Amino acid sequence: MLTNRLIILITTSFSLFGIFPSLIYCWKKNQLDAKKHTLSDCGSRDSKIMFNLSLALFALLQTGLSTALTKELAHTKPNLIIAPISAGLLLFLAAIINNQRKFIHRFFASLAVLTSFFWILALQMIIFYDLPRFTLISFTLLISLAISTIFTTKKYGVCLIPELVILGGIFTLDVLFSATTLFYLS
Repeated sequence: MLTNRLIILITTSFSLFGIFPSLIYCWKKNQLDAKKHTLSDCGSRDSKIMFNLSLALFALLQTGLSTALTKELAHTKPNLIIAPISAGLLLFLAAIINNQRKFIHRFFASLAVLTSFFWILALQMIIFYDLPRFTLISFTLLISLAISTIFTTKKYGVCLIPELVILGGIFTLDVLFSATTLFYLS
């Protein structure tokens, strides 16, 4: 229990204060247009090593966080761990396949996001009876994230703006799940 909570605290903190700033740095260093380029375009520019390492580390951190959250919140359903490990592996593959193969890179990244979405949905269904208010809040955030992503993709196309919506939603859900696990369940 304590080990899972320590993993949750470390991975959430490092994602927010390590990965997110490094992605912002990569974007600003390359001076790309937010409406014409994706975050993945940083993977083939000046800061490509830092970007790909950040993305790979983010995949590992998300896998660790998701696995610890699953063990902590849904310990009766050990099969639920398969989804975050799969999503982390897909995101890791997207990180190591550079942006020269855009279709494969985007395919793995999109599949990782979809797998994570369904994992969060399944986790919410399992913990609903134990934490109904938390589940309603996180479910509302998840649906808002999905609708916002669809809306911004239709409005702006494939560019940085929908990716920021997804990343912002992931970080928000990470903090919500982590805070609930660390403080509410103590």
